[in-house]
Amino acid sequence: MKKNNIVLIRYFSWLASLLVMVIIFMMSSQNSAQSSETSKGFIDKLLELFYNGYKEMPEDAKKVLIKSLQHIVRSLAHFSIYFPLGFFLFSAFNTYEIKLINKIFLSSGLSLLYSGFDEYYQTFVDGRSGQIKDIVIDFSGAFCGIMLFVIFRTIYISFKFRSKNMRKKELFKRLEELVLTVENLNKDIKELEGENESLRFELDMLKSKNDAPEENLNNLEDDKNKYNGFTVKVIDEVELSNKDSEPILSNRSLEFGASVIGKITVESAKYCDMITELNSDNNKELLGLIMGKSELCKNEILNIAVSELNDDLKFEMINTQFDEAVDYFKSVVQQ
Repeated sequence: MKKNNIVLIRYFSWLASLLVMVIIFMMSSQNSAQSSETSKGFIDKLLELFYNGYKEMPEDAKKVLIKSLQHIVRSLAHFSIYFPLGFFLFSAFNTYEIKLINKIFLSSGLSLLYSGFDEYYQTFVDGRSGQIKDIVIDFSGAFCGIMLFVIFRTIYISFKFRSKNMRKKELFKRLEELVLTVENLNKDIKELEGENESLRFELDMLKSKNDAPEENLNNLEDDKNKYNGFTVKVIDEVELSNKDSEPILSNRSLEFGASVIGKITVESAKYCDMITELNSDNNKELLGLIMGKSELCKNEILNIAVSELNDDLKFEMINTQFDEAVDYFKSVVQQ
């Protein structure tokens, strides 16, 4: 929970607790006649709403019925008014960084202390008296309010913890998928390097056979290696396809792209180690960002290497991809 929200809840809870205390004090300030009339009027309204035939009863019967219920209603009033007091007091203490048992102890103790003060104050009001049983009822109401908040708090924490675990599982799954993708990409790079080495060997053989150049060119034309539908050749050394053929790969650009991809892999591993050493709560998210950016840059480099651009422009764009990757890794670590 954000700090501003915690402070807002703290102020509201203390204000609500103070408001309940004021209401209790005002009710305790009534003399016996006023208090009795208040409880009788409250019982009368309740009976009119929920007791069928009450309105048709004689006045004497109504008074007897009200008097028989007055003690129960007054006890319930004590319980009910202290219930929100305990709830709001615990809500206030819950905003502080203290143990749960201490929060319960402090809110319960303050409720009990105020109940004792309230009963003692009633001894100075005309016709009123302080009673131990009322303190017990008051404290019971406050403690039930505290326990209700504890239950809500436990449910909230359990739900939040479960959501956090589900999020961690999703992040782990994404990280595993990224690692697997990078591994597959590295395999493709190795295969591509093997294709390039094979082509270089054939070109060297072709150069050594100057006595039959036309025949060697024809043989090489038949043995063209392909990668992802593109024809491979060495620029400025030998032409292996005509202008109407498929897009052509540069052996030099592929080699350079493979070397830069290797550098990106090394850099990503280095920054992943730095993140692991931080031991922060969002390590898995940061690792996922590093691996994701590494994969994207590698894909971009391959696309650049197989494009129809000239080698100088390819080299510049590939170097830019490397610089962007390193800058991004640094920004992730700084988080």
